[in-house]
Amino acid sequence: MGITPNKELELHDLRHQLDTALRNTVKHVGGQASIRLADYPSLTANEIVSEVKNSGHTVQNIDNTYLTFN
Repeated sequence: MGITPNKELELHDLRHQLDTALRNTVKHVGGQASIRLADYPSLTANEIVSEVKNSGHTVQNIDNTYLTFN
């Protein structure tokens, strides 16, 4: 087993933070919610969309600033 480079650890941590934020946002809103893409500068929009889908949510809309999901 090799040592994971710091960049991979950073991305793993960001994905975990995103997953937690998604779950908390949906729990509090109880429907459609939005996240600001700039809050995750190390992740591309495609990576964020993938993480949203992997968390069991559906992407409703994405623009240059926000991603809306439910």
